[in-house]
Amino acid sequence: MINFQKLSTSQKITFILLVSIIIIATLFGSYKLLKTNFVLLYQNNELTNVSNVTQQLQEQGVEFQLTNQGHTVLVPDQQLNQLKVSMAQNELKMNRSPGFELFDNTDYSLTENSQKVTFQRALQGELEATLKNYSEIADARVHLSIPEKRLFTSIQNPVKASVSLWFEKNSSVNEEQVKGIQQLIASSVEGLSIENVKVLNSTGILLSSLNSNENKYAVAARGSEKIEQMMTSKALRLLAIYFPQSQVAVSVTAKINRTQKKQVIKSILLNENKQGVITKKKESITAVKSTNDIANNEKNKNLEVEYDHGTQTSETISLPGEISQLSVAIAIISNESSDIQQKIHNLIFAGLGLDNSRGDQLSVELLPPKTILSTNIKQPLPKIKSEPVKKKIATTMVQGSSINIEVIVFMSSFIVLIIFSGAYYYRRKTLPEKQRELMTLQFKDWLKAEEVVSHAR
Repeated sequence: MINFQKLSTSQKITFILLVSIIIIATLFGSYKLLKTNFVLLYQNNELTNVSNVTQQLQEQGVEFQLTNQGHTVLVPDQQLNQLKVSMAQNELKMNRSPGFELFDNTDYSLTENSQKVTFQRALQGELEATLKNYSEIADARVHLSIPEKRLFTSIQNPVKASVSLWFEKNSSVNEEQVKGIQQLIASSVEGLSIENVKVLNSTGILLSSLNSNENKYAVAARGSEKIEQMMTSKALRLLAIYFPQSQVAVSVTAKINRTQKKQVIKSILLNENKQGVITKKKESITAVKSTNDIANNEKNKNLEVEYDHGTQTSETISLPGEISQLSVAIAIISNESSDIQQKIHNLIFAGLGLDNSRGDQLSVELLPPKTILSTNIKQPLPKIKSEPVKKKIATTMVQGSSINIEVIVFMSSFIVLIIFSGAYYYRRKTLPEKQRELMTLQFKDWLKAEEVVSHAR
């Protein structure tokens, strides 16, 4: 046991610090072990649904927290899985719009207009439930605009739809997924085209823009880039048979047709004699009597023929995205002859599928190697300033550090505890000042006695 009263002032201070550090470290560790970690149970829901959730949690005696202005429910992580099962067993439906279950208890007294409205509500609810099953989507709302069909006119108002999406945390959808959502909605509603389906996110930003010219130009630009990359790789593979890649440069420019063209041609169908089909033929003969001679009667003939012919209609549609022209330029560092150049020209022209009628262009140029003369002039190396680099490295380390502050505090306390323990242990091994003086005097007396013995010998 340590007698606290016999310790010196520095030893008392060291002892108090050690005890304080041990107590603080114990309390900190206990706090971290006993602290309840809350995790997400529900998020981005209406306040009415959150109220139902909190009421059920209170009945079960579960501790919870509300964040995000009351739209997010947090529960202890140890009870998360159990609560999810409990919610599923109680059939708690968050943000669930009614679907075709609206027709479970059919009221036959409903008018035709009421039935149409009920069917539209049920269809919207079923589409919302389908969208919520996607892993990236936390909530969804679908609004349909189905106009009444007008009689005695071929001009009808189009069916339209708008979709609002709320995504999970750190989740989103790409362009292909947006197109898939549009196709899903358009295929589920009669008379709805994909162009009339608008998809928005929770902040009101339009995610679908199929009808905008900007989006069409962007699609055409991406298409031209893919074609250029494909043509460039083809040309490089052909040239790699004879030339190393370091001596070859290929540039491909593709012009894409961005307009949609529709051409209708109507023609008449005739037979081999360039005539139509006889549909009606009428021949009438009349006799005229002569006054002089009865035998010399005259006859008048009248022939009527009606022809009919068929018609042929051909319709040609040119969709945007087709190649209108290709321009290919190839530069090769080589001293080959013009015959080799012509062979390369023919090879690339056939390999890339170029077409003269389309106006495609191909240029193959053989460039002689350039000789670079080396010089013995030694240029001084640039001086590297160390201070900005150190600052940049330090800044990067601070920004890239993802260590928890609490862990840093705990480790620092542990290191300080080890340092003070070593210092205290070292002080305990050190003799008091009086004992050190006494031992010094004894050592000096022993040396003098040794000198006297040596002189006596």
